[in-house]
Amino acid sequence: MKKEQFDQYIPDDERPGAESMRETLQQKREQDKSIDSRKKQDLDLER
Repeated sequence: MKKEQFDQYIPDDERPGAESMRETLQQKREQDKSIDSRKKQDLDLER
């Protein structure tokens, strides 16, 4: 899922579970970043 799509799922502060949702999103972004950097490394190795 793209980051832009994911941003739409961030709930309003008034909603219950907003904080945990944000934390989940944050973790997802961190995972995506590490996956992206791994992919880039793989591409560099293939060259």
